[in-house]
Amino acid sequence: MNQMVDVAKLVLTEAGLDPALVSDVQLDAAMRRRTMKVCAFEGADYGAVLSSDLAEQQAFLEELLVRESWFFRDRSPFALVKAQARQRPRPLRILSAPCANGEEPYSIAMTLLEEGLPADAFRIDAIDLSLTGLDRARAGVYSARSLREVDSGIREKYFSRQDANNYLISEKIKCCVDFKHGNILDVASADYPQSYDIIFSRNVLIYLSQDAREKVIAGFSNLLTHDGLLFVGHAESGLLFNREFVTAGDPGCFAFAKRRAPDASSVRLAAQSKKVTAPMVSKAAISRNSRKPSLKQNVTRPATANLNLSQGHLAKGNSNERLQAVIASAKQLADQGRYEEARPKVLKILKEMPGSAEAEHLMGLIYAASGQLVDASRHFERSLYLQPNYRASIEHLSLVMDARGKGRVADRLRDKMARMDATQ
Repeated sequence: MNQMVDVAKLVLTEAGLDPALVSDVQLDAAMRRRTMKVCAFEGADYGAVLSSDLAEQQAFLEELLVRESWFFRDRSPFALVKAQARQRPRPLRILSAPCANGEEPYSIAMTLLEEGLPADAFRIDAIDLSLTGLDRARAGVYSARSLREVDSGIREKYFSRQDANNYLISEKIKCCVDFKHGNILDVASADYPQSYDIIFSRNVLIYLSQDAREKVIAGFSNLLTHDGLLFVGHAESGLLFNREFVTAGDPGCFAFAKRRAPDASSVRLAAQSKKVTAPMVSKAAISRNSRKPSLKQNVTRPATANLNLSQGHLAKGNSNERLQAVIASAKQLADQGRYEEARPKVLKILKEMPGSAEAEHLMGLIYAASGQLVDASRHFERSLYLQPNYRASIEHLSLVMDARGKGRVADRLRDKMARMDATQ
């Protein structure tokens, strides 16, 4: 059994995935399922099959790959894509990798068409390691749950109902996307023939081994045009700071551009980014008027004099107002990637005024962005203990649990979000 586990972990490593993020229970369950399918006769050695059969390696990875997504997942990145489309030369080259079941690249296509770009003014390459996910993407059939963030007008324009719970995306959108099977390591290699104006690679870096992560980040720098944009996931922005990237657009976009000397194009990008505003997150929970998760906090930015953290305590008075002021200050630092400056502010809040779901959530974001997933989990869980329906903490905890190989826990959290959506 140990030899089989070693082989399985080697397959994960060669795919660029971090075996440490896959739990023993999850790994054992995947091997048992595949053993039953390919080695039904007694005495068969699944480890030998897995080590020598490329098709079986693909099937084994399919058991472990996470393909959870939905259309227009987080609005802010798509708002920035729309803004960029207005100012960039045509045609636009866009990469979505990994593309899961196709929701993301199709969302980009709808965004650009709605902005008025003709279909021949852009091209989207969508790449994923999962053959199952690619088959679903090409078929273009999606459940109502996958469309939960799609406006009714967009749904009516680009989807047709298949049955009570499923929709088919239009051929007009399908024609904008070229789906390909591939590993993100190959896409990010030095000899990849294509460059891109926009790259979406959200929620994959947290699953990669350190070595694979470094290769992918360097590869994206090579793939990105000089004024291009790279979009990553909520928990991944900290991985790009202090490198060859700088933040672009609203902090809620989690977008990055290549670091370069100021010139006319960078000034234009900064000016355009200011026009893109993302909805701010409520003080204690996501607003019932908006179903999309967000990381921003809907609080007025405080004057520095109101913080009074250098005295070793929070000043007395309106404690809730001061709590929100300090959280806003810490959140602003975190959005800028200044996590080490934000951390002590939040720790001081938790020490002086325990019981804040917001502060626990922010601490979880800081740890997640730094790759400290166990600590991130602990703080997101505390946030939910204090406020069980804090939507942002539920979503981020599900992502972190996926990254830690705790798929069942992540599924339960996503089910909870779905139930919350159904009641709104």
